[in-house]
Amino acid sequence: MVLAARFHKAEDILSRLDYSELLGLKKTCSQIQAAQRAILERGVSYMNHCAVVCRGLCCRNMKVMEIISLYDFILLLVMAPEFKYKIAKQVRLARVLHTADCVFLENGRGPCLFPVDLKPERCIASFCFETQLIRRDLIRLRTSFNRLIFSLRWYRWRRFGLVLLKKIGLIRAAAG
Repeated sequence: MVLAARFHKAEDILSRLDYSELLGLKKTCSQIQAAQRAILERGVSYMNHCAVVCRGLCCRNMKVMEIISLYDFILLLVMAPEFKYKIAKQVRLARVLHTADCVFLENGRGPCLFPVDLKPERCIASFCFETQLIRRDLIRLRTSFNRLIFSLRWYRWRRFGLVLLKKIGLIRAAAG
């Protein structure tokens, strides 16, 4: 239920953005994707460890509501809008099935439904061992996600301020 609410809220937030806000958001999301690519390139040995030794254990026996945030859905919808219906289907499935495995695993086993270089923050940045080689890339990823969160909050407050200024008459409504 929480996952569906986050997904629908992400859709709602994106539908309210104007063109310039959407462009700014896309730029920030591109920085997140670039950071994820850098982690994948420099962290090949870490990813191999996850695939071979752990065999995707972090995708099983987990609570997906604690892993995937509202901002992850916004990232996915901005950068990969073609996945919208696939994500919506899996979110609906999560309402019915109360599985311990991630609902975004294809056929409940894997691989992940999300693009390789476009995953939720915790999925790409959480390791069960020391990650010295990609420390800077992880910091860049987290900084970019924080920028995404700040941007969305800024857009909301800016819109609120404009509405307020129009109501008190300091800004005239555009004639149209």
